[in-house]
Amino acid sequence: MRLPGNSWRRHSLAITQNVPDICELPVYPDHGEYEVVEQTHAGPGNNYTYLELFYWCDIGYGIAGFESIKCSHGVWSEELPTCIDGCRLDYNADVSYLCKQLSSVEFSTNCQSYEPNGAEVLPVCDTPYYRSSKDLPPMKCVDGNWNYTPACLPECGIKLSNTMITGDMINTVHDEEGWNGRSGELPWHVAIYNRNYQPYKQSMQRLYYFCRSSDNSGALLLEHGEGLAPSSQFAVAAGKMYQPWSAPSDSRAQRRDVNDIVISKRFRGAQIKFQDDIAIVYVSKPFIFNRNVWPVCVDFDLKLDGTYLIVDNLGKVAGWGLYGENGKMSPELQFVELPYVEIDRCIANASPDFRAYITSDRICAGYTNDQALCKGNSGGGLVFAISEGQLQRHYLRGVASTAPNNDELCKTHATPTFTHILAYKHFIRDHLKFISL
Repeated sequence: MRLPGNSWRRHSLAITQNVPDICELPVYPDHGEYEVVEQTHAGPGNNYTYLELFYWCDIGYGIAGFESIKCSHGVWSEELPTCIDGCRLDYNADVSYLCKQLSSVEFSTNCQSYEPNGAEVLPVCDTPYYRSSKDLPPMKCVDGNWNYTPACLPECGIKLSNTMITGDMINTVHDEEGWNGRSGELPWHVAIYNRNYQPYKQSMQRLYYFCRSSDNSGALLLEHGEGLAPSSQFAVAAGKMYQPWSAPSDSRAQRRDVNDIVISKRFRGAQIKFQDDIAIVYVSKPFIFNRNVWPVCVDFDLKLDGTYLIVDNLGKVAGWGLYGENGKMSPELQFVELPYVEIDRCIANASPDFRAYITSDRICAGYTNDQALCKGNSGGGLVFAISEGQLQRHYLRGVASTAPNNDELCKTHATPTFTHILAYKHFIRDHLKFISL
C-alpha cells in the first residue's frame, strides 16, 4: 500500500479458499453392513464428495429406514438406517397398515418395512375390493414375529360400475376417463388372445372367468380344454369393453401372459361329446381389482343349485361373439339374460342328434325366441344373482359349452348347454385354494 511521501507498507490479505463439504463414510450398523456403490475398497472413515450406500442386515434383523441412501457435499438424503430385531411388514394389494410408535398412543400411516419388537400395527383391508369377516385387532411384534396374520378376503360377484362400497355404505360414483360402465356390468369376464398373430387375435370360443383363490394367484376357469396348445401361445385381458387387444378405448384393461394351463385328464373333445371341457389357467401376475376387473363368486354348496337353478330364473352370459339371427359380429362386449331350463325339457326339445351332447355334467339355459347365444360366445360364464341388502352378488353356475350344429350362426331356436361347475368341484379345488365368504 502506498502512503503519503511515496513510502510503502506491506499489507497482508487473508484469502479464503472454498473447500467443498465432504461425505464421511459412517460406521457399520449393529447387526448389519453396507456397500459403497462404485467404490470397491471404501470403508468407514473414508471421505468422498459423493456417496451412495446400500445397506443390508444379518439374518433375523430388518432395516429400519431406507435400504439405499445418498450423500452429496456433506448432505445425506435420508437418516442413516439401523438394523433392528423386529417384524417385517409385507405389503399386499389386499391390506394396508397403520402403525403406532412405541412412545405414541395413536396410529398413523408412518410405517417402516420392519417394525421393532413391541410395536403395534393395525391392518386395514382395502375396501371395497377386500374385506374381513370380523374386525381386525392390532398386530403385535413379539420376538421377531407378528402375533397373527390378518386375512382380507376378496369381495366377489358384485358389479361396481355405478356404485362404490365404503364400509357398510353404498355410494353412487361417476364414470372417470377410461372407465366404461357397460364393461363393469359383468367385470369378471376375461378374454384370451392368440399370440401367434400381430396384433394378438382373440381366440373365439375361448372366454375365461375368474375363480376366487385365497392366494390371489390369478387363476381362471377355462372352457373347452384349450390347454392342448402350449400356454405360451396365449395372453389374457380383463376389464375390456372392445374386442381388439389394443383398443384405445380400453385404457384401463389389464393384460397378462399365461404361465400354465391345467386340463382334465379325461378331456377327449368330440370323442366323448365334450365332457370335461373345463380347465384352469394361471396368469403371470395377479389382476388388480377395480370396478371393471372383479372376481365372480364360486361356491360348490349343493343348496345354491336349489336357489338358482329353478325354471325361468334368469342368468347372465357375456361375450364378443356373433349376435342376432343373422350372425353379426359384436364390436362391443354384449350380455344376454337366459332362463334356466330343466334338464328333461332341455332333452325333450333337443334334436335327436344333439341329445347325446346333453351329458351328465350339463345344465341348460336359454330361449327359443330371438335372444340366444351365438358362435364366439362359447366359454361365457352363466351367473345368477342373489340379493344381499342393497347389493346383488353373482355366482358362477355354468360355462357355455355346446349347442346344436346347424346352419344358424345364432341358436335362436335351440337351447344351449353349459358345463355345470358343481360337477368339477374336486378338479377345481385340487388346483385352487378357496376361501369362505
